[in-house]
Amino acid sequence: MTVLSTKGNIITGTYHYDDGDPENPEYDITLTLFYKAPKLTVKITGKGPLANKTYVVEPTPES
Repeated sequence: MTVLSTKGNIITGTYHYDDGDPENPEYDITLTLFYKAPKLTVKITGKGPLANKTYVVEPTPES
């Protein structure tokens, strides 16, 4: 991802989805980050394969 701007919890930029096709276009993307302990949620809007995806990152429990 190439970051074009950041403001608060919002990151905007472009990305190239690499599935092996050299003709893949670049897509506009916005990542909105939300943190509520212990989870970090990343909501993605924009174009391309990552559009309208949401990911939740949680710490791994210690063994």
